Amino acid sequence: MSRINFIKHCLILFHEFRIPIATIMGASDTLLAPYTSEVNRMELYNEILKASARLNHLIENLLNMSRLEAESCRSVLTGATLMI
Repeated sequence: MSRINFIKHCLILFHEFRIPIATIMGASDTLLAPYTSEVNRMELYNEILKASARLNHLIENLLNMSRLEAESCRSVLTGATLMI
């Protein structure tokens, strides 16, 4: 992957993480306000749960991609070693 493509992918990835983090922070901040009704609190708790699940999904995808990349590198190295 070229350096420019790598940077583009990183920026997209950072953006994907920022959205759920901003949701969690905003909902948490609103939950601390004394004027937040019980109905709104339940909606905010649900938003926090959804954003947390999204972050968890993103992290699982990154870990899976990392594992696949590591396995791919090992296969190439093993194949190169066998060819010698």
